[in-house]
Amino acid sequence: MRTVRILLIFTLAFTFISCEKIGSGKKIRVGMDPALYPMNFMGKESYIDGFVDELFLEIAKASGANFEMIPANWDSVKDKLWDDQYDAIVSLMPELGHTLQFYDFSEEILLVGPILIVPVKSKYSNLGKMKNKRIGYIAGEDSILILEKYPDIISQSYNSITDLLNAVAKDEIDGALAEVIVASSYVRDLYKDKLKLVGDPLTDEALRLVAIKGENEQLISFFNKYLSKLKRSNKYKTLLRKWSLAP
Repeated sequence: MRTVRILLIFTLAFTFISCEKIGSGKKIRVGMDPALYPMNFMGKESYIDGFVDELFLEIAKASGANFEMIPANWDSVKDKLWDDQYDAIVSLMPELGHTLQFYDFSEEILLVGPILIVPVKSKYSNLGKMKNKRIGYIAGEDSILILEKYPDIISQSYNSITDLLNAVAKDEIDGALAEVIVASSYVRDLYKDKLKLVGDPLTDEALRLVAIKGENEQLISFFNKYLSKLKRSNKYKTLLRKWSLAP
């Protein structure tokens, strides 16, 4: 038991020392594709880039870390990570069995999956309570995979986000699923006082800090620590609102 305790203390001490080293001003190279391939955020990419830059700046201020944010092409960003041109990348890479074999992932920097949209006066708060209701989605998007889990919901496809949200606003359907970043923009502007977003995004799709498996575990732990602190403060929500990423 004493041996286990000693090993635990040693591990914690090593982690603390490693985190202190990361926060000592050493440059951390972070690659990111500004176009955010493969998702289409319909012109909101620059807002997301600005949000990410400021989020890293806030973490740098709080921790003393020195992040160098490096724009990268989507088709080379992973190769450059493996070639040691970056310490980590900001990526939409999903956490799946095959990716978890090769990469370590941080907590979510920004959730980007589909979210439920309903009329502003609607009392519905989740899909599970919308039996026999009509829910729309954009043809070609993965939202249909979510709706397939609810056989009692009547799903209907639309060709564009405006057609979809107009149908909700006109009570032609009871709700809709759309990617949260795009949905937030429309609900905040064109559909203010008509529609609202309810609940959280319905998948774990997100921007995360990603590093090669086992090579930068201290960096991921360090980043998670300060990201969690930022989320617990008002600064995270303030950044979302500043960059028009929240309704």
